[in-house]
Amino acid sequence: MGLGASREKWGYVPESTSDFIFAIIGEELGLVGTLCVTALYGGLAFAGLRIARRVPDIFSRLAATAITAWIVVQAVVNIGAVIGVLPITGVRFRLSRPGSRPCW
Repeated sequence: MGLGASREKWGYVPESTSDFIFAIIGEELGLVGTLCVTALYGGLAFAGLRIARRVPDIFSRLAATAITAWIVVQAVVNIGAVIGVLPITGVRFRLSRPGSRPCW
């Protein structure tokens, strides 16, 4: 449909700016957009785990792994709920919600 031209966000999809943002991205940007978002989260997971492997301190290693897993697992749950593989749980799609605090 094009960026900003989604019809579903104005009526049918509940919580289109938070819980179902992946559905809106899919409608507006198509398969290429959803693959790009998925690849970006994959890159975030790769970079976070790579950082966790290289840190000499055990606490820093666990913290980096936990933060990476926290963000990536929530993305997987959200994407799974949107495509119908997982039940809807209300987990927001991190790094893409409106407001001034995207990580909380």
